[in-house]
Amino acid sequence: MKSVSILTVGFIFLCSCNVYKEAAHPYSLAPATHDSNWTPPSKILQSVNKRQEAIPTPKIDSDRDYSMGEIIDLGLLYNTKTKESWSKARAAAANYGKKLQDYFVLSQFDSTYQRLKYPQLDVNQTVSDFTTKFQNELNFSYTILDFGQTRFTSDAALYALYEADWSHNHEIQFVMQELMNDYFNVVYQQELLIAYFADVEDAIITLDSTEEKLRTGMSDISDVLQARTYYLDTKLKVVNQQQKLNTAFATLKNDMGISSNLKFTLQNFPTEYEYYEPKPFEQLMELAKKSRPDYLAALSDVESKEYALSAARSQYYPTVDGSFAIGNTQGNNGLNDNYDFDVQVSLNLPLFQGFFQQNQIKLTKANLSTSQSKLLAIELLMTKEISVYQDDISFSLESIDYSTQYYETAQEDYKVNLDKYKQGTNNIVDVINALTAVADARAKEILAKKEYFQSLSNLAYALGSLNVNPHNLENLEQLDEEL
Repeated sequence: MKSVSILTVGFIFLCSCNVYKEAAHPYSLAPATHDSNWTPPSKILQSVNKRQEAIPTPKIDSDRDYSMGEIIDLGLLYNTKTKESWSKARAAAANYGKKLQDYFVLSQFDSTYQRLKYPQLDVNQTVSDFTTKFQNELNFSYTILDFGQTRFTSDAALYALYEADWSHNHEIQFVMQELMNDYFNVVYQQELLIAYFADVEDAIITLDSTEEKLRTGMSDISDVLQARTYYLDTKLKVVNQQQKLNTAFATLKNDMGISSNLKFTLQNFPTEYEYYEPKPFEQLMELAKKSRPDYLAALSDVESKEYALSAARSQYYPTVDGSFAIGNTQGNNGLNDNYDFDVQVSLNLPLFQGFFQQNQIKLTKANLSTSQSKLLAIELLMTKEISVYQDDISFSLESIDYSTQYYETAQEDYKVNLDKYKQGTNNIVDVINALTAVADARAKEILAKKEYFQSLSNLAYALGSLNVNPHNLENLEQLDEEL
């Protein structure tokens, strides 16, 4: 028993020494000088290592091409942004539940046991007396009247919850749009790489033609050098494009919330394109105001701030509270008070609180003004995005049409110039210019495809139609008709 006590005292002493050192010399916990790094204690490093989250590594089939829908499903499952917004919505829901407290009759049970020793002094001796007291008490309280403070406060929290819920929906839409744009960018880089490989093949054909003419003595080495220069340039473009494709894939995987070392491929752009009939701007704007989550979140935020302002103004009014307590106290020799009780009704009228109410009203007014400005900014952004993205669809469809014609014409022009070069009726510069036009046309056709599909997804995002509630079939059918 003695050894245990010594160990206990020693442990307390060591802990106290450590706390004393940190309290007396707090600078020891900071960097020693302005030009030196902070060295973290080993216990901090151990704590950090314990809290590290494992990066998700879902099962990925590297032998097949993934569609955009599958990429979005995986992204929504593993993406950290939606998890964060979901947690915030749950926190807002819990906060709203807290604000409902004053609607209920509140109760509390207190129990106290007291054992008291005190001396009785006498001339001849000192005698110690003991007193024992055991007390139980049950308390009830209720806010009878507060002129709307409870209702305004809880409604402010409710609309703050709605704002968090809509913000979560918006985060889902944002992630979907981000993943779609990443997807289209990867597919664009894939197809551009294929186009660059085709440019290399054309460059090889041209180089072979110059070398053949050199062997037959119909041209000099300068033609070969120019053709080889163009060939090496196309090979360099392939290498650079492979790097861009790798970066685009890494960006997509990062936004999906999965490890960037996972390998998979994506489906290419569809080969058919439907003509988009532009819709009236006012019709699309009305649809966006009903469906776009960030706009609805901003509306809820304004409502929350309005209720908060009403709650701040109601603090000038009195509150009426009621309480009821019943208890029992037992003492020495079985003494009992036979249950005492206390009933109170209190009136609280704020007179002067150091300008707290006035400044609280000013604060809530400023917060309301901020929310209203944010709502207006989102509405202006909606008008810009709907207008720009709808026009982008039309422009990209025209670009697809013209770039396809451009590519076909450039190919024919290259064939004609190559035949003329073989016959000796033109020079290598004409062939390379025609070959450059073919490469440019290939790249522009692929870019037009990317811009078309990206514009469609961006318009869907601007209208708030990316994550329509599947249980609301009426809205779903309406969106199908609109889009």
